Amino acid sequence: MRPTSIVALLGCLYYNSASAASPFEARGSLLRQYKLTSVSPLHHDHDIDAIETGVLKTLAVAPAGAVATTSSAPEAVSTLVGGFTTMLTLGSVYCWGNFISYLPPYLQYFSSTTTTGPSDALLVVPLSMCFQFIGMLLSPKIQASFGLQNTMLIGSLTMSLGCYLASYQTTLAPFLFFYSILFGTGIGMAYTSPLIMGFNWFPTRKGMVSGVVLAGFGLGGFFFNKIGSGFGNPLGLEAGSKAFEGVYDAFPTMLRKLSMVYLGMQVVGWALCKVPKGSKVGASPTVNGKGTTVGAALKTKEFWIIWSCIVLSATAGMNTVSTYKLFGMTNSALRNDAYLGLVGGLGACANGFGRTGWGIGLDKLGFKKLFVILTFAQSLIMLTMGQYTGNRVAYGAACMALFGCFGGNFAMAPGVCSRVFGEIGPRVYGYMFSAFGVAAIGGNALNKILLDAFGYKFVFNLMALMSALGGLLVTQLKLV
Repeated sequence: MRPTSIVALLGCLYYNSASAASPFEARGSLLRQYKLTSVSPLHHDHDIDAIETGVLKTLAVAPAGAVATTSSAPEAVSTLVGGFTTMLTLGSVYCWGNFISYLPPYLQYFSSTTTTGPSDALLVVPLSMCFQFIGMLLSPKIQASFGLQNTMLIGSLTMSLGCYLASYQTTLAPFLFFYSILFGTGIGMAYTSPLIMGFNWFPTRKGMVSGVVLAGFGLGGFFFNKIGSGFGNPLGLEAGSKAFEGVYDAFPTMLRKLSMVYLGMQVVGWALCKVPKGSKVGASPTVNGKGTTVGAALKTKEFWIIWSCIVLSATAGMNTVSTYKLFGMTNSALRNDAYLGLVGGLGACANGFGRTGWGIGLDKLGFKKLFVILTFAQSLIMLTMGQYTGNRVAYGAACMALFGCFGGNFAMAPGVCSRVFGEIGPRVYGYMFSAFGVAAIGGNALNKILLDAFGYKFVFNLMALMSALGGLLVTQLKLV
């Protein structure tokens, strides 16, 4: 058999295996397609020519993403790298817990006469998540007009522009407009495009795609915390010292430098991402193969079960992200700013790298089993959180585990939407993301109300209960 024939047959076998449950099914598909009864040696050139021609025609019309040829494999991997790079910049929204300590006093409150109490600037992250949801709803229309790759760039540039313009504001309201509303909307507009491009390249590995691409979003907080601190507080000055006035003065410059770094990385990410040739998917369609529309999907039992599960589980994760340092400072064995800062950094790494693991696990175990594992692990750690306060290693490990579980919610959500709702999955996920917004705002409100009234132990126990309820609720899903 000629070398070209071997390549063609292997390519067809790979193509069929992309949708087959096993290599035997792929082999059977190949034999049936070319009316062969076995793979015994072929002795006639005309038989070989007929098969080779048929195989090559099959590959020529293969659906985008169903086969990765030798020439397209680098583009598929490049798309994952580009999506990861872009997500690193979008994930910098999680840096606010660090950056707020550099925020000048004139941007801390809406009223210039208010100087004490919780900062009004704490609204940055919840408001950003709300407008990220809005941006995700806008993205399908932009994708239909400009394509996936360009929509990712448009959203990324909108986010960077918001950061840049926020640096010139001298009062909190316009600062929030640029750093939360414009910034968050840009994140939402860019968020789904790299996922859809990855799904097109790897149609049977959606969990893996979600995990790899969204790992960038989780690691963005760690990565840009270091860069931002280097720009804004290179000497590591402590807040409250007279010299810290210089950190306040450097805050606008820090934002401008960050926006330039974002811009450069986003252009690189855009250049690395590729849409499969011949792909008919310029954006996520509005109707799947079963005739289900996005509107109909939003009314299904499956949508609301998954949405409720995310709210119950992610609220516990949001609580950990926002209180791990405050809780640590109440215990003498943990009361060290450098140590707790290290815990936060390691937690961000666990969040990011954990997303890849959760995404791959989704492909292996399915959503129900994996989500039960996540929620019950989260519940167990929450219930025993008070037992780790006497040991820094144990407390750090518990926080890292909780950060990792939190990232698992983000990693699994896009993949499960595509599994349940098919081609319209990315659009449905735009609406599903509202669950994270509810978790962010609800978790913040619960902390404010319950911590003062009942203390940390009560809050941790409540979060453990909510997480366990999410694990029980997911068992009601008949699919995935």
